[in-house]
Amino acid sequence: MGDLNDHDLLVRCIKRVDVVISAVSTAHHLDQHKIVNAIKEAGNVKSLALKAEELERYHQFVMDNKIYIRKVVKKAGIPHTFVAGNFFI
Repeated sequence: MGDLNDHDLLVRCIKRVDVVISAVSTAHHLDQHKIVNAIKEAGNVKSLALKAEELERYHQFVMDNKIYIRKVVKKAGIPHTFVAGNFFI
């Protein structure tokens, strides 16, 4: 298992898989850039799957974080999938 705060460990873990599924809590949405960076360094991942909720304006702070991470993922040019599972995934 990887650790968002240990880049080298995260890279080593990611090198052992083809697909990364990120289902971090709301408190860690913005930390997902660490996963993206580790995937780029590992160079072997075929797809990154992220939760992608469609929320109401009440939850805009959550969506702002998710939109930011989507942009980071797209800019990184890594294969990815955004998984829509509503707010309760």
